[in-house]
Amino acid sequence: MNIPGRISRVVDAMRHVDSRWQRFRSPATRHVLFNARTAMEYGVMAPVDRRLRTDARVTTWLMSSERPNRVKEIFRDAPGDARVISPCAAMFRRFDAYVAADFAWATLPRGTRRVQMFHGVAGKWSGVYERPQRPMGAWDRFFFINRRRLQSYLDCGALETGSPAIRLVGMPKTDCLVDGSLTRDAVLAAHDMDPARPTVMYAPTWTRFSSLNAMGEEVVAGLVSAGYRVLVKLHENSLDPAVVNSGGVDWVGRLTPILAKGHGQLLRSSDATQWLVAADVLITDHSSIGFEYLLLDRPLIRISMPELITGAEIAPEYVA
Repeated sequence: MNIPGRISRVVDAMRHVDSRWQRFRSPATRHVLFNARTAMEYGVMAPVDRRLRTDARVTTWLMSSERPNRVKEIFRDAPGDARVISPCAAMFRRFDAYVAADFAWATLPRGTRRVQMFHGVAGKWSGVYERPQRPMGAWDRFFFINRRRLQSYLDCGALETGSPAIRLVGMPKTDCLVDGSLTRDAVLAAHDMDPARPTVMYAPTWTRFSSLNAMGEEVVAGLVSAGYRVLVKLHENSLDPAVVNSGGVDWVGRLTPILAKGHGQLLRSSDATQWLVAADVLITDHSSIGFEYLLLDRPLIRISMPELITGAEIAPEYVA
């Protein structure tokens, strides 16, 4: 007797009835839940959220299943009238779709369609993100950013060729880098910055092996001394001095006075794409933001960090 199989069929049947009942009660509305553990993850999904919010047939919800006590910080760039829901409350609702930009799994007993968007292309942490060790049938859709990751999922057997879960969609938040909606001078002027001054962005990755911990202060101070306007975009995981990834340093307190000397800025936006448009040069080590900046066809400087390559298990083809 296949008891787990019978239970699964009963659960599926109950969810089907539940879905039909909700459609009967509210036939014109679909509910979509976005789950993020960081502001950066929401920044990746935000263009989809904004687009859905313009559709009267769709209601969107925001949640952090892993860090519910930090929702104000995580969704700080969301619209003021955004619906934020707690993980406990979400368990009692039925959502037509669940969207995540990482493998965050929310418990939703009433069922949903699960969509994985990913949140970068840099190839760090080569395990689950690049070569999953198990089938990924629990996700109904994968919005792949590039063909390389899609092919790796096929090669390791996580997905089968022709799977209906596969969608190659690119990275919606980078559309503004190529569609002409933003211009360098307009972005700078909108933030009261003189477009005539050369602008450099420093955006290191977040592990304890990053260039930030090894030489970040010297890089920023040197650029300011050279007369550049300096924009610094740090990963959220580098902002907590209590964790190892920050090197135990309060980088906000350390860098803010240095940047002030050159009228620079420490960027706190969850989505840095508009600032990429504003930057004449990007300096990074091995952050996904470097791959995004390539779309602008401008100079990019990569700080070589051999310890980062090995310590963060970065895929060799991305290093190349």
